[in-house]
Amino acid sequence: MAATHRELRERIARASARDFPRLYALWKALPQDAPEDPRVAALVRLLESSEAIVAARAASVPKLVIPEELPIAAHAPALVAAIEKHPVVIVAGATGSGKTTQLPKLALMAGRGTRGVIGCTQPRRIAARSIARRVAEETGTALGDKVGFAVRFQDQVSEQTLIKFMTDGILLAETQSDRQLRRYDTLIVDEAHERSLNIDFLLGYLKNLLQRRPELKLIITSATIDTDSFARHFSGAPVIEIEGRGYPVEIRYRPIEGDNDERADQGLVRGISQAIDELTPSDPRGDFLVFLPGEREIRDVHKALEGRRLPHTEILPLYARLSSAAQERVFQPGTGRRVVLATNVAETSITVPRIRFVIDTGLARVNRYSQRAKVQRLQIEPISQAAANQRAGRCGRTSSGICVRLFDEADFQKRRPYTDPELLRSSLAGVILRMLDLGLGDPKRFPFIDAPSDRAIDDGYVLLSELGALDDMRVLNRIGRDMARLPIDVRLARFLVAARDTDQFETALVIAAGLSIQDPRERPAEARGLADAAHQIDVHDKSDLLTLVNLWTRYTHEHEERTQSQLREWCKSQFLSYLRMREWRELHRQLRVVVGELGWGGAMPRADSDFKGRGAGGGGRAAVYAQAPHLSAATRKSERVERVSDSASRSALAPSPLPPAIATNDARAFETLHRAFLTAYVTHVARKDDKQRYRGPRGRSLQIFPGSGQAKIGPPWIVSATILETEKLYALMNARIDPAWIEPACQHLSKRQHYEPTWDLKGGRAVGFEDVTLFGLPIVQRRRINYASADLITARALMIRHQLVRGEGPARHPVLAHNDALRQQAKDKEEKLRRRGLLRDEIELAEWFDTRIPTDVLDAHQLQRWLRHAPPEACEALKWTLDDLVVPEARGDESERFPDTLELAGQKLPVAYAFDPNGERDGATLTIPLNVLMSLSESDIDWLVPGWREEKAAALIKSLPKALRRHVVPAPDFARAFLEATPPRKAPFVDALAEFLTRVGGVAIAASDFSDTELSPHLKLNLRVIDADGQALDHDRSLALLKERYAQAARDAFAARMDKQYWADGLSDWPAFDLPEAIVDGAISAFPALVAQGERVGVRAFADASEAREAHAGGVLTLLRRQTLEVQRYWQRHIKLSNDAALAYGVVAPVDSLRSDIVAASLLDLAATRASVRSASAFHALVERIRKELGERVQARAALLDDILQKAKKARAELTPLLMGHATANLADARDHLQRLIAPGFAASVPMARLQHYPRYLQALVLRIERLKREPAKDQAKLLDVIPFQREQATLNNDELRWLIEELRVSLFAQELGTAEAISPKRIAKRIAELRAR
Repeated sequence: MAATHRELRERIARASARDFPRLYALWKALPQDAPEDPRVAALVRLLESSEAIVAARAASVPKLVIPEELPIAAHAPALVAAIEKHPVVIVAGATGSGKTTQLPKLALMAGRGTRGVIGCTQPRRIAARSIARRVAEETGTALGDKVGFAVRFQDQVSEQTLIKFMTDGILLAETQSDRQLRRYDTLIVDEAHERSLNIDFLLGYLKNLLQRRPELKLIITSATIDTDSFARHFSGAPVIEIEGRGYPVEIRYRPIEGDNDERADQGLVRGISQAIDELTPSDPRGDFLVFLPGEREIRDVHKALEGRRLPHTEILPLYARLSSAAQERVFQPGTGRRVVLATNVAETSITVPRIRFVIDTGLARVNRYSQRAKVQRLQIEPISQAAANQRAGRCGRTSSGICVRLFDEADFQKRRPYTDPELLRSSLAGVILRMLDLGLGDPKRFPFIDAPSDRAIDDGYVLLSELGALDDMRVLNRIGRDMARLPIDVRLARFLVAARDTDQFETALVIAAGLSIQDPRERPAEARGLADAAHQIDVHDKSDLLTLVNLWTRYTHEHEERTQSQLREWCKSQFLSYLRMREWRELHRQLRVVVGELGWGGAMPRADSDFKGRGAGGGGRAAVYAQAPHLSAATRKSERVERVSDSASRSALAPSPLPPAIATNDARAFETLHRAFLTAYVTHVARKDDKQRYRGPRGRSLQIFPGSGQAKIGPPWIVSATILETEKLYALMNARIDPAWIEPACQHLSKRQHYEPTWDLKGGRAVGFEDVTLFGLPIVQRRRINYASADLITARALMIRHQLVRGEGPARHPVLAHNDALRQQAKDKEEKLRRRGLLRDEIELAEWFDTRIPTDVLDAHQLQRWLRHAPPEACEALKWTLDDLVVPEARGDESERFPDTLELAGQKLPVAYAFDPNGERDGATLTIPLNVLMSLSESDIDWLVPGWREEKAAALIKSLPKALRRHVVPAPDFARAFLEATPPRKAPFVDALAEFLTRVGGVAIAASDFSDTELSPHLKLNLRVIDADGQALDHDRSLALLKERYAQAARDAFAARMDKQYWADGLSDWPAFDLPEAIVDGAISAFPALVAQGERVGVRAFADASEAREAHAGGVLTLLRRQTLEVQRYWQRHIKLSNDAALAYGVVAPVDSLRSDIVAASLLDLAATRASVRSASAFHALVERIRKELGERVQARAALLDDILQKAKKARAELTPLLMGHATANLADARDHLQRLIAPGFAASVPMARLQHYPRYLQALVLRIERLKREPAKDQAKLLDVIPFQREQATLNNDELRWLIEELRVSLFAQELGTAEAISPKRIAKRIAELRAR
């Protein structure tokens, strides 16, 4: 008989939970009154198959036994009944009650696990593995058969599995592919008291899910649970409390005395020491567990206790960053007493064996996210009552114990009952991202047990918006959806999204995986120096991110080359945590699988054989989500120990590819990678303010963490992966960046301030400055911008005012040229008539244009394009008339009264007008070329311009003495009559006026009676002198002064013109023209000359004759040397010098330089007349003479020098003192004298005429040396006459004085040799006075 529609529905409810959606959909599609429909038969077949699976699973349930010794055994019936009756059961089981291992078996006893798997979550992987192994042993089944587990990177689950232990992250990951978790019919959430983000989110998710799956059972269990809040959350779910197997713990309160600072510092050490002393008599061999807030406090207490030298006591630290070997020592107690100094890692999950006493400071470092500062804060806080009780329970696991609390009972009672859930201490960005991706609705309405504040939720939205994951409606955009697919922190996900289309994606994967785990670098206290040296190998000088890459590359190489045991030893030698390195490698591999499935960056998914159970366990995306950091990273207590089992086979880990090499000098790769990183961490940038401090967005003042590779370098700009506040605000994992990279990464976050709009005359547009800030941090300052991009209205107004009204801009068009001419004409009227306000107001003119041009014309270039294509009538409408520009009273032609040029000295000289009563250029300015200046006369400029002559005449009349002035008043009338009767003439203006007034006034008036000092400046021409290039040289209203100043300049200008005529460069022979000694043009002369240019010459003209002669002599000599180079080389090779001479000069300088000097000096002697060479014929004649006579001159000079050097050798030999200290000062003077005579290069620098005296000077020196050895006192007396003159010579450095002193030495020390001229100290003193007087 065919099943009815209702019966089918009832059977579907009893089928496998996994098959329910498909079966229900088929059932819904069936018509209710058509039992013969073939689809009914198909549904029945599927139902029978599913029912068979359920039956097989029920039959496979092993024999279940609840150990009677466990406290939970007494509650087993009640628990089974509660599970059968209620959808949610809350179990508050004390430590040791057996709840974790027995509840899954009780669920099986309640008939669960047949329609689906019984899923049991644990916060930690090690707990999931170990508990699964224990339950498998108790049920007598193999691990992975009826009882299995799934954690990140590893699972042992089969289709026959009834009970599955897993981390809460694994279960959350499965919600991605199975929104209703149909694989499970029962879920057990253990350790719910930890209230991690994962647990709170999972409980909220399950509460919603229970409404859609009423058949699902949920069991929540913990040792210390806030049962009331959990019961309320799940609509009054029953609570079953189970006592534990713990031993009694005595609580003693021993508060630390003193103020806050003392309690936190020395008081803490003192309190611990006193507690140890107090407890030791109770059990001298009992171990202590001391809870301290952090590593620094552990080090301080460790040092203090070591100093006490407690007998038979070992002091051991225990904290998360401790090396694995050091941690293992804690779990392997020896024979002596131990004092374990631990952070809160020893509070839950792990059991330190043999603990008899607990000393609780009542403090812990708590990781809190600051919504105001947007940073993580790891600060010391008082722990909750529940945490304090948990700590006390550590000494009651195996026997009774004593817990000493270093705070008073009143303090304990005032503390909050339970530790704040992580949800209330963390950024909610990751949670919100997950909820939006899963479509779970508004986070503010999500059923969290302790709902976060609206501010915290809004802060999460803000971070997602900063990362570009949301649109304006707070809906995930494409970037957000891509981020949600990655099981890592939201910032790291954004980093990978930004890097996926670059060639640095593989490197980004390595970095993202590395930043998702705890730093694998270990730094044990006893070997910090060695650890730092080992880690220095990987340090990148610009980026801590690339330090991670370097470490990864090195480890990957060693991984391929070494066995597992060798790799462990290598990690140990490099102070690296082997387990964390393996975790990094495995996480990286899993990330590659995820991005490979997404088709990102060329990363390909591995074969299924490499990753088992993808989607449900160890492989694929689900495995990576198992510890999704954006839900669980903050919940991992700041310092936690996980002793991970090493049972996983290393051979199962397929090699991960190396990232692309990023060399330090590969700037492009470095920039690509760090630009991608900036996209996610742009709010973590900072600018260096001083030696150590950095300023970041939102007013942060921070410093680089000392362990960073950038700490000692201190780059100007950094980006940080983590900003953490402890006692100070630290930047961790930093990289140097170019500030130019920041702005593109924060376009949606930055604020722009625009100011100082001005008109760019050359560019023809409105420009201004822009400041760009990122939450208060200036990233761009005073950047010049096109102001139209910031303010269209202001930019257009500036364009109209400057380009159209003022004519300031590059636009060119006949209409604009017409308006420019009219504008200049109107401005000239104001200057000439000396009246302001003749032009209409600029605002009126701008409004006139505003109505005539399109609104989208914003700059001069757009205006020009529009004018080029505008209709003729539109262009004509823009043409001004004079009436549009000036007021009516300004009309008329002033060209005759105020001409633009004056014809003077046969030339038309331009005149410019300026109405500037307080300025130097007020009035009319006459521009005079320098070469015309000397041709002008006073009468030329005295008549001014016609328009101001009448005013000038009237002013001069008014300057007359009153006795004369009264005969010629009113002054304006007489001035007008003067100009009508007297045309301009050569006579000065005042002379003509005096003559006229004498004639018509009836009184004698002379030109000297006028006082021109009372004249307004504009009534005198301003004379502006310009050079040949039109550049202004000077201006004055006095022609005489200008002529006096620029008489020489006029000659120089003429010489410059001649220089252009005679100019030549790079000549190796005489130029093609002769060079006259002077070129004369009237009173001005120029002097052409050859000038040396290295080994070649050029031709220039000089204004100074002596300068020209000196330059010409040098130029001719350069040319002579070039033309006679071969003959110079020949004689240089063939100079004959005796051995004695060569040895004597070799002491001073190389002998080859002597040969060169002889040839050069001989050539110079022959070229003595070179300054007079002015033609090619004279030059070549001199060249021929040098070629013929150079050899003779060289030989003569060489012979003389040979004799000189031999005498110098003899003198040097005589300089050795007979006895030490004998006449030392006298001999030192003689030695200095010889060094001055035979100095390097003397053969070339001393003229031949003076060299001929050298033998006598040297002979005199030898005689002096011989005599001073016999009579040093006499020599000393004579030397005193020479020393003052020698000092004067050192100051004056005069050649004439030098040779006079040489002659004086001969006369004093060897008078018999005679002198070349009469000499005496008096004569030398007179000559020195003359030289000083110059």
